[in-house]
Amino acid sequence: MTAGLGTQEDPDEKEMANVAKERDAIKENALKAYSFATHKAERGVLSANPVRLSLALNFSLFTCYCMGELEQAAKMSQRAIVVAKKKIDQVNDPEQKRDADAILKLLEDNVKGWKLELFGPDGKGDPADVKKKTEEKK
Repeated sequence: MTAGLGTQEDPDEKEMANVAKERDAIKENALKAYSFATHKAERGVLSANPVRLSLALNFSLFTCYCMGELEQAAKMSQRAIVVAKKKIDQVNDPEQKRDADAILKLLEDNVKGWKLELFGPDGKGDPADVKKKTEEKK
């Protein structure tokens, strides 16, 4: 670089910065959409309805893998499980009941795996350690 010409920005770095900004905007829009859909579902759809459970499942996966919030994802899933199990008897259609049960199983499996990751096999780990590791991967 010649003195007096200023610094030149690496085109790859500029492109990476643009991609990161775009990715963050997409994640923010997805978060808003999931939050809006969850808000609407909580006010108008039975908690054990397979569509509502699918929304909870997908939102928790997004929260974990896209937002990097493992502990929050586990809490969301656990909350969906507890609320749905209170109303599962109100699902009359056998196919919807099967679907709801299958999605509940997926939610339970995720919570189990995430708690294992958060707290370790003995259940005594520190979620802050997992958060630190997750942030290091970003």
